[in-house]
Amino acid sequence: MVYQQKILEMKNIYQNLENTIQIFKEKTHLDCIPGCGDCCNRFEPYISVLEGIVIANWLYQNPGELESFFSKIKNKSEILCPFYKVDSLFHCGIYPIRPFICRTFAFSGKKVGNEIKYSPCLRIQHQCPDETRIAQEYISQGLIVPVYNEEYAKICQIDFLLATDMHPLIRSIEIALSEVIVSKDTRQKENSFSCSNSFTALVRKILEKANPVSLYSVKNGEVI
Repeated sequence: MVYQQKILEMKNIYQNLENTIQIFKEKTHLDCIPGCGDCCNRFEPYISVLEGIVIANWLYQNPGELESFFSKIKNKSEILCPFYKVDSLFHCGIYPIRPFICRTFAFSGKKVGNEIKYSPCLRIQHQCPDETRIAQEYISQGLIVPVYNEEYAKICQIDFLLATDMHPLIRSIEIALSEVIVSKDTRQKENSFSCSNSFTALVRKILEKANPVSLYSVKNGEVI
């Protein structure tokens, strides 16, 4: 599959980030506020199509999750992220493959002159002021915290065009699903219907291949 190498490289970057952030958390005793989830349910992040491809590939391999994804975006839940799960430990249904912004939010820094300034979220900053201050001191002494722009530059090296093609999360995943599934389909068999770029055709292909209960109908090019 065309995108498998890119997905593997993305997962390697994600794992390296995870390792660095875990060391930072252990040293500073900082972590997400238990039961928070504010960064998941209050806004829909912008992610790249490249990040979306990692998620799209997982959805393709898990038809039940794919169906749930479509159902949630169709019903337009008040929770802006379709992968938000209130009853899970991290409130995330795709935690191992969550996008870059979700990994670095509250646990990254930015360069200011020759210094690296820690960028905690507001909840951590307000509820853990002493730990936040100490974390900055540790960073000044050499503790590594991911620098957002530098880390994302590594993703851009995988595929610059896909990594800089940014959209709201749901839209990036829609585009990525089209890329992943059309790529896979063209290598397996000729589809029984036109393989257009429309998201409607994409939905039909997914439902045909996954065989879930059909919850959708199509009218004027839209899923209804």
